[in-house]
Formats: sequence, C-alpha cells, structure tokens
Amino acid sequence: MTSVATPTPTALETLYPGTPLQTVVPVSSDSHNPSDPYSIQYRGPYGYLPVLSAPILFATLFFLSTLAHLYKTLRTAHWWLLVLVLGCLAEAGGHALRIYGHHDPFPKNPFVAMQVLLVITPVFFAAIDFAILARVSVLFPVHLSLVRPSYILPFFVTLDILSLIIQAVGSAFAAFAQIEGKDTMPGSRIIVAGLAIQLLGYLCFNVLLITFYRRVRKPTAENATLKDWNQRLNTFLIATFLSSLLILVRSIFRLVEMSVGWIGAVAHHEWAFYAFDATPVAMAVLILNYYFPGDYLPKAKGSQPNDEEDHPKQGNERRVLEEKAEVESPNNPTESIQGPEDQHQPPSPSSTFIQTPNPTQGKWSKA
Repeated sequence: MTSVATPTPTALETLYPGTPLQTVVPVSSDSHNPSDPYSIQYRGPYGYLPVLSAPILFATLFFLSTLAHLYKTLRTAHWWLLVLVLGCLAEAGGHALRIYGHHDPFPKNPFVAMQVLLVITPVFFAAIDFAILARVSVLFPVHLSLVRPSYILPFFVTLDILSLIIQAVGSAFAAFAQIEGKDTMPGSRIIVAGLAIQLLGYLCFNVLLITFYRRVRKPTAENATLKDWNQRLNTFLIATFLSSLLILVRSIFRLVEMSVGWIGAVAHHEWAFYAFDATPVAMAVLILNYYFPGDYLPKAKGSQPNDEEDHPKQGNERRVLEEKAEVESPNNPTESIQGPEDQHQPPSPSSTFIQTPNPTQGKWSKA
C-alpha cells in the first residue's frame, strides 16, 4: 500500500473551515492517483467541501417549480407536460444530495447519484422545447417550417432519448469506476458522446425555431393571422427560444466539463457548476413556469388554441359575441356574427385563433 502524507491540521482547517478534522483526515490510501491534491482521499469526490446556501436555494426553487408545474398540468390536462414535473423533481433531488454532501463530503454513492441526476435531467426540458415547436408549427401552413411539422417531434425526441441512454450508460461506467477507485475517463468519454448528440440536436432545433419564427412573422398573402394572436405567439416563441438557449449553454458547459474528466479540473470548481449549470437550468424552468406551455398550446395537434376548454376567458368572450349576434338577428340565431357586408373584412381583434379566408363559404373560418 502506498504511503500518503496526511495533510496538516492547518491545511485541513483552511480547506474545511469549521469542520471537525476527523471527518476530513484520509482514512485510506487506495486512490489511483495519491499524488493528486484533488484525489478522493484528500478532499472527497467533490474535490471541495460543498457550500450549504446554494444547494438549499436551488433545491427549494426546483421543488416549488415542481409543485407549480404539477398544478398547472392538472389544471390544463396537458398530460405530456408531466415530463416537466419529473425534470424539476430530479433537479431538486440532485441539489438535495449536494446539501448532504456539505455535511458529509466523502461518501461516494450520494455523489454518484447527484452527478447522474444533474447530468441527464435537462434532457427532459429539451423534450418540452421540441414538443412546443412541433405543436405550434402544425397551426400554420407547412411552407413556414424548414421540415414537415409532423417530423419535428419524432426526430428530436428520438435524438433526445438516444442522448439520454448514452449519457446514462456513461454515467454508470464513470460512477462504478469511481466507486472502485479506477479510471473514470472511459465513462466520461461516453458521456461526452451523449452530450455531443444532445448539443447537435439543440443546434438544429434552434435553427428550425428561428427560421419558423422569422417566417411566421413575415406578412404574406398565404399567411393571414390575427394581430393579437400573433403577439401572443410572438411572446411565447421568444420565451421558448430563451429557455432552449439556456439549456444549450448548460450543455456546452457539461461537454467541456466531461471532456476533462468525471472528476476532472472543471468539476473541482464549484462556482462553475452554479454559474453554468444550476443557474441556466433554473432560469429555463422559471421561464416555462411563467409561460406555461399548457396555457398557450391546444391539447391536440391541429386543434385551435382558443377552444373554450383550453382558454375559458376567450371562450366566454366568444359566447358574448354569439349572444349579441342572436339578439341582433332574432330570425336567424345561427347566422354568423359577420354580416354580408363584412364578408371580406378581417376578423375581429377579440378573436385569438388563426383564421384564413374560405372562398367557398364567403366567410372567415378556422384554419
């Protein structure tokens, strides 16, 4: 067994201020690289003593976001958004494990569980962004999208699942290697491959999103949309883009981190984790909290986003207009709100769904 010099009490007190020395003095010299000052036997798997305030803050934020997304999902009955709930819950769990790491930084299993959760969880948020673009693009003519809208969700979700599987396998390899005191680089390289696939998918997604956004805002004879609905769509798509951009920043950071090792040089700087992982992911989740997709999207592909069940307020406004029309036309209560003289006028600004002229009926109808 290789002998390793025990750090002096003064050095340990500087590294772990306020922590009893017996909890940080090395108890084994089985490290595969005992000369490394960041080796597990000196500083634990973190390479530092995790702070306490930051993980408490982020665990609380993600747990509250979990409750908010769960409530809104139940309210709107958009069950596919339960993916958001799972992602937020996993993030909260990962940060809770960092709280445990502050009090006991040396056990490897909690550290491994924390790493696995926080490395793969953003895949769930990526899937939500992919679904948003797919569900919005089907409301518009096909020529506004670079690819057929029906292809968007299957392609990117398949890419997302592939990335998730590869990252999970790599995390397992690196985790077992770390527990057994072996080299973690092979597992890290597998994770890098998964992150590269995720990053490539996100770059392609952002190209599609930006292209669709530019085209849908450009007024053409083939794209007749209402101004107030367009503004609503504009805001929601910007929010989606910002959310996806934040996850993209996080993916780049993780790619750099894992390229130098599961417990490499980047992983040993706690500030980098909070600056480029925890903060961007939390901001992305909070954006989706405020601009909750279930409040903007129809429940089924191709259905209109102003169905009374999806948007009660808008449905009430439409019923008021219909009742007014019935009062004004008692002999024909089923007559359209618009009279013959209004057949070629744009639809009322109070409507919030896409409308296109229907030459066969001489009226405006839903797209």
